[in-house]
Amino acid sequence: MSEVIYDAEVTDVKLRHRRKRVFEIIFILGFEIVLLIFLFSFLGWYSIPLYLVGALLFFPSPYIRIPDKYKVTKNGLIYTGEKVIRLKKKYKLRMNEKDEFVSVCSSLGQEFLRLYTPKPDRLYQLLNGLITNIPE
Repeated sequence: MSEVIYDAEVTDVKLRHRRKRVFEIIFILGFEIVLLIFLFSFLGWYSIPLYLVGALLFFPSPYIRIPDKYKVTKNGLIYTGEKVIRLKKKYKLRMNEKDEFVSVCSSLGQEFLRLYTPKPDRLYQLLNGLITNIPE
């Protein structure tokens, strides 16, 4: 493992925002169910593939990796304990200072990793610097 430039143990920060995350998941799943019922009433069985395409490409995922501990290294690796994620040039970052996290999103904008931190602006700057320095 190369030099660690950011190391975080964020169980307490993650727990403070648990209730909001649960409501987000309930809202997303509820919206998807209502949409599927609405589409099914007009399109019948054709609505299922249409719904699946929409769920995979456009809707936010209710299942996002949120580690309790993570390490960011100089060469753009994020160690989350059970998985190692290599930052890519095509990834996008979003910062939420109010809820104290930085999201790593795919090129389509789907959030797949949420990193809670007491200093989201610092983590955002570090990750953004790593992503911009990745060769294409």
